[in-house]
Amino acid sequence: MAPQAPVKIFKTVPASEAEWTKAAKVAKVHRISGNIKAIAECKQNNRRRESPAVDMQEVAQIVAWIKEYPNRTVQRILLSQDRDEIYISFAEYDNNWETYLCSGKVANAGFMVVNRFGPWRIGNVSKMRHFAEIILAFSLK
Repeated sequence: MAPQAPVKIFKTVPASEAEWTKAAKVAKVHRISGNIKAIAECKQNNRRRESPAVDMQEVAQIVAWIKEYPNRTVQRILLSQDRDEIYISFAEYDNNWETYLCSGKVANAGFMVVNRFGPWRIGNVSKMRHFAEIILAFSLK
């Protein structure tokens, strides 16, 4: 299977075996072997100060990813850094929701749930070690 091209709104910046794609000023998409592994989102402000606008923007990025590259077998992961805190979010949805998203058919549409974990504080060595272990586990998957 040939690698998929980046989403049209993204600018690609190659880096060794992985590929980081910058979207706007803050989001990055991590690809290995042509497959998007995660979206990394960095903000300079604290999440609590900007929510729910940040939540809506992050969910919109996940929806765009799913719509552009529909594949239920892909784990949708969003890594968010908000000032000195890091969060990991996982999107869960069923086939009916993906069908609705891609075709617009409303019957039995279902819905997506985004589960967020964190924060891991950047200044805390043990928390960063724990976060690194989690990221390594997903990278090896």
